[in-house]
Amino acid sequence: MSALQNLQTLLRDLFQLDSADLDFGIYRLFRIKRDEIEVFLGEQLPRRVGEAFQAVADEERAALERDMAGLAARIRREVAEDALSERGEPQREHPAFQARLAKELLEAYEGKRRALEGMRASEAQQAEVFNHLYAFFSRYYESGDFIPRRRYGARKA
Repeated sequence: MSALQNLQTLLRDLFQLDSADLDFGIYRLFRIKRDEIEVFLGEQLPRRVGEAFQAVADEERAALERDMAGLAARIRREVAEDALSERGEPQREHPAFQARLAKELLEAYEGKRRALEGMRASEAQQAEVFNHLYAFFSRYYESGDFIPRRRYGARKA
């Protein structure tokens, strides 16, 4: 079972959507809004998490592109105008890349370029978010009831 499915199962259990005998208080509202809750759990929650990851990825991509453009301009200005091709690929065999500063700039540029090429919100990152949400909601919920539990964190000095 995936992390998303675990979270959805826990939330369905938490909302007691399958309990017909609970027809009072908030549970009555949950039963009335059952279809909306199911749409949220099944469609909106995964879509919104995906959108949030995409927004973060877009921001990171824009920042990497700005950094790469700055490094490319610096390489062309400080190393050599033709040290990078028109497409932005470094000309490693260029004699100007033998200097230490040029090598450092080239390594930084290539690191940013690799990061940009490999950037995408992975399934593992999304699963980690769903696992954290599961842990949060399951922390105080057990067998159909909310239980206050004291949590102590590590003290940092």
